[in-house]
This record gives sequence, structure tokens and C-alpha cells, in this order.
Amino acid sequence: MNARWIGVAVALGACVIAGSMGGFASGGERAKAGTTKVRTTVTINDECPFDCRNYKAQFSGKVRADEPPCERRRTVVLLRKGKPGEGFLKIDQTKSDRNGNWEVVRHDKPGFTDYMVKVKEVRKAELRCLGATSDKESHDPPERAHNEEFESTITIKRTPSFVYKGKVISDSDDCMKNRRVTLYAREDGSDAVFVVGHDRTDQKGRWSYQIIGNGYFAEVKEKVVQRGNHKHTCLFDRSPTTPPRRFASADVPRAQKDVKTRTSIHHTCEVSSCERRLGFPIVFNGRVKSDDDDCVGIRKVKLYELVDGTLRGKTVSDVDGTWEIEDPSGSFSKYRVIVKEKKVGNTTCLEGRKTDKVKVAPPR
Repeated sequence: MNARWIGVAVALGACVIAGSMGGFASGGERAKAGTTKVRTTVTINDECPFDCRNYKAQFSGKVRADEPPCERRRTVVLLRKGKPGEGFLKIDQTKSDRNGNWEVVRHDKPGFTDYMVKVKEVRKAELRCLGATSDKESHDPPERAHNEEFESTITIKRTPSFVYKGKVISDSDDCMKNRRVTLYAREDGSDAVFVVGHDRTDQKGRWSYQIIGNGYFAEVKEKVVQRGNHKHTCLFDRSPTTPPRRFASADVPRAQKDVKTRTSIHHTCEVSSCERRLGFPIVFNGRVKSDDDDCVGIRKVKLYELVDGTLRGKTVSDVDGTWEIEDPSGSFSKYRVIVKEKKVGNTTCLEGRKTDKVKVAPPR
């Protein structure tokens, strides 16, 4: 009799343990499926607290993120520019404090050259703290410090689809990237001008802004870049004004034409190896393609799930045709991306579509 009750108790205990383990497993899956990407930035500064010729080099900076846990205890790797062909080499590393601040002090004279830091990607609970790389910092002795001015030239042109674009050109890379560009319009019959819009240049100095009309010009503001003991001033510049289009009697209207549109589509699962589960985020991206350049940029793109035809996201393609849509609650199914029809002058950019299937990853 006692043996029978002991057996029942053991069986009940096994069921309770199994249920608990199942609960833990399902909770772990929910945490993993709900992982949030957090963008991170990191800065670097250096100084010689005493005599730079005998110096100790003191590097410091800050890790910044939208979520405080992604600022604390992050691994910061200090890199020094090596010989030609070597790139940047690791010389030290440290951890950021609870406020995101970090510091490395070197007494071995690491050298007067360029330095940068990198922050490694890390997961903290449901947060995926992304990695980051700082700008370059020049560590120079006082006798090499200097103030220098760099000329800037800004260009402007208009595409047939009314995208105004151009480039900031300078002898200094720092004077080309991340420059604030302001687009102005001049009022008819007067010298008064008003602001139309703003943009920031990319790493190659390129900028763009879409607006209907003519008679615009762009300005790039003065910018000061402080790197160690160097002070570089990127000078102001103004572009020519785009002339208004004049209609001549000899102009012949162009014939109406239809242009085909194509698009590519790819997907990336935000969970490891697209594991077998529902409700995980999927990032879809691709590029709009066409034989006519006017049919590539600024196209409306929509993503549908084919099973029930629901709209999963929409966006507008960049000037070069690239697009990206994230489905935060994706599934193993077929998806279709549709590029909507667009009319540019006498040209009709036809609708384009492409299908992609998200498959279950093979077992490992």
C-alpha cells in the first residue's frame, strides 16, 4: 500500500518538473522572439595632461544608446593606425561605466597617429545592443597642431522626376560628410528667398531633396571639425540657382510611353537561423530596377502576405531604388512586394512585383 502511494507521488513530481521546464522554455522563446535592436554610438577624445613630448596619452569617450543597459559595461576596443596596408590594430580595451563613460591611459607612448574605438555587439535580456565605431582621432604633439581652412563647393542639378541633388566637394573628407545642406527658393519678381527643405550629406558628400518646381539654390553652412590639436574649418558655399524651364514654340511634345518596372526582394530573419516558430521579425529589402532612370527612385513599395493578402508594410524607395520593410511579426509563408505605378511627365512607370518565400531553416 505504501509503495503504491510512493509511486503516485513520484509520478506527480515528474509531471510538475516537466511542466516547469516547459514553462521556462516557452518563456525563453518569448524573450528571444521579442529581441529589440538598439542603436549605439561611441565617441573618442584624447589629450596630453602634461607635456606631450614626454607624455602619457589619455583617451576617453562615451557610449550612447536609447536604452541605458546598452551604455553600461560595454567592451570598448582602442585601435591605432598601423603601417600602410595594416589598417587599424588593437592596442587596448576597457569597459564603460554605469553612465557609458570610458577611459584608457597609456604611459608607453603609443605614437602620434590616428586612433579610433569600436564597441562590440552584445545581448542584454531582450535587448540586442548593436556595435559601433567612432570617428578617427589624431594624436599629435603641440608643434604639429594647426588651424586650417578648407574650401567647399556645392553643386545642384534637377532630374526629370524633380529630385534635386548634388555634392559637396572639398580637399578634406571631413568637409564632405555630414554637412547640413539647405535648399532655398527665390520669390518671383523679388530678391526675397525662403527655405524649402534640408538634408545632410552622406560619406561621399552627396545630398538630395524632392520637390516640384524650378529656381532653387542650395547652401552648405560653415562647419568646424576639432580633432585633437587640429582645427579644420569647412567654409560656406552657395550653389548656382537652377533656371526655370522656358517653353519654346519649337518644342515638340514627347509621345506617351510605358516603361516596365522590376524589383528584387530578399529577407533576413532576426532570430538565429530562422528557427521554427511564429511571430518573429523579418526584414525584407530589395531594389527597384527599370530601363528608364526616372522610374527607379521615389517609388511607392508595399509588402503583402499571400496567404490572406494582408498588407505587412510599405515604404518609398530611395533615389537609387533601394527599399527596406520590416515585418515585426513574420511567419513561414509567401510574401509579395508590389511597386506601384507612377507617372513622370509623358512616361508611365508600370507596376512591378516579385514573390519571396520564407522557408524553415534545415535542422542542424
